[in-house]
Amino acid sequence: MTVGAIDFANLPKRPRESRLRQGMSLSKGPYEYLTQKVNEIGDAFTLTVPASPPMVFLNTVEAVKEVMAIPGDHIDQSRMPFPIDIGEKNTGFLGGVEHKDGRKILIPNVNSERLKARAADMYDIIKYRVDQLQEGEQIDMTRFVGDVTLDIACFSLTGHKAGPVKDRYKYLMARWLHLSTNNTMFMLGTMVGATRWRHRMHQRYQNKLASGRYGREKRFYFTPWGRAVELKAQLDQMLRNDIRKARAESNNDRNDILYYLSIATDSTGALLSEERVIAESLAVLFGGHETSAGTGGFFALWLLKHPQVCAKIREEVTACIEAQGGFDGLAISELRYLNAALMESQRLSPTIFAIMRCLVKDTQVAGYSLPSGVGVMVSPYLIGRRKDVWGEDADCFRPERWLERKGAKPYEFFPFGGGHRTCVGLNQARQQLKILFAYMLLKTEWDSKYKNNDVWPSQRSIAGTTQPEGGVPITIHCR
Repeated sequence: MTVGAIDFANLPKRPRESRLRQGMSLSKGPYEYLTQKVNEIGDAFTLTVPASPPMVFLNTVEAVKEVMAIPGDHIDQSRMPFPIDIGEKNTGFLGGVEHKDGRKILIPNVNSERLKARAADMYDIIKYRVDQLQEGEQIDMTRFVGDVTLDIACFSLTGHKAGPVKDRYKYLMARWLHLSTNNTMFMLGTMVGATRWRHRMHQRYQNKLASGRYGREKRFYFTPWGRAVELKAQLDQMLRNDIRKARAESNNDRNDILYYLSIATDSTGALLSEERVIAESLAVLFGGHETSAGTGGFFALWLLKHPQVCAKIREEVTACIEAQGGFDGLAISELRYLNAALMESQRLSPTIFAIMRCLVKDTQVAGYSLPSGVGVMVSPYLIGRRKDVWGEDADCFRPERWLERKGAKPYEFFPFGGGHRTCVGLNQARQQLKILFAYMLLKTEWDSKYKNNDVWPSQRSIAGTTQPEGGVPITIHCR
């Protein structure tokens, strides 16, 4: 069968469900759906969803190696079916020299000494939020983690930890993210096509900027996309003003990402365009907030079901505090068992259930001749459950496996993507989550309908970011 220019006869087998059913299943319960397809079809299968290119899933370690090694000139990640308008000029969508430049600029801001310098500030933000929790208070752990990490993302990006400017930034960021990922926007993105929907939203945003008609707080919007575009335009205005201020007033004491992006130059020596800096900033916000919320939600679920792991983490954190003479965020983030527990959660429940390479040239991968226009996919979730990689207990949550083995190869464990497209913010994401959970476990205990049982929520995925469906409700008990 041929659809457009793609001959499905040469692709791995497809399931019988309709395109819409496949798209809905990937968004509502992707873990179960992918597992079902592997059991029904095998390690290689092709999914087709509305208004998107065929997605060829290849689920062996050897296939992951080959996908990670696909040459950069064979892919165009701007075709990624990602529905949220974070800007077309962000590094994740770029290729060639622009992509390399972007990674060189971004990586120092979320790694090394600058990241270490933020550990104490992360702890200050986390401590303030956790200390406000009351005995018997009920929270959704996914949203609580998301809200705290949004505070951290706001600080890391802009340098504002408190005050009216920080509050305004956070309000616009939170509202824009919420509207961009709600169920209505998800359905529209599914029906229209994620890439096409993102382009439409970006055009509306550009039209609004050109008109100058934004900043009207009380204006009524009939549609969530109208309000989302308005909020992004207002956020754009704040970021643009700060970019110009950073360029006009050099300040070597600043450690925020926006400042370094504002003064950064590309390989030609030119400053990045304001549009590029804004796109990179919004990508930092989305990645630092939504992916951390999902990762934190799943980590909380595993901890609820394994109280002995919580006890070991508390012991390790307490010993670290005694050795350091206080809670040292950087030292806490380097604790071995805490790190092992988080990595085990990410192995079993990665918030990114699959990564994609959008082919623009015919490419040979894992024995298949894949044509231009196809998206080739590998799933950290499926690879993370393979018994030939992780042993007969691959489905079990056992942090000790990370202490027994010397890490994992990048094609066996890749919850943040892989190859030259690995998420640049992975170290910041892990650092903030380890500090947050260490302090929460030190100060609180949790009750939940998910505690000490085999009851699991399904998953909800938007823009490839997966979270527990319905959140993770817990009741706080102060220690």
